[in-house]
Amino acid sequence: MRNYPIWIDIQSCAYANKPYTKTGNKSYGINQHGTQKINVGYSAFNSHEFGQLEFSVQEDAQAGIKTFQLSFIDAHTGQKTLLKRSLVAQKTKEHIPLIGLEDQFEYVDGVQPSKGVKMSPDGAIMIGLDNARS
Repeated sequence: MRNYPIWIDIQSCAYANKPYTKTGNKSYGINQHGTQKINVGYSAFNSHEFGQLEFSVQEDAQAGIKTFQLSFIDAHTGQKTLLKRSLVAQKTKEHIPLIGLEDQFEYVDGVQPSKGVKMSPDGAIMIGLDNARS
């Protein structure tokens, strides 16, 4: 097995190896960048673009640091939002989170809406990115 700077584990019913099981998994590695396009709808013929997840890694060999990024591109607006950025130092193997949108969201289970979270008239929680970084 090769070593990859980014490793993706997917758990989904789409990969269940037996018809009566509910989940299965696949995994793959990424050397520099990867994109996952997400469509939503009722079928392959009735689906609509939702967005894309982008994963990337850039290496600064002199500093001995790799920078990892996870971004989301909204299919409706085309806006790219940086969801997470972090560093890994080669010498110390330390993972250093630099940016995340944890302060932009609230947990849905029983938490009152606050910055970035709005309630629709029917009581559904809508999560927004009022102060998103990109």
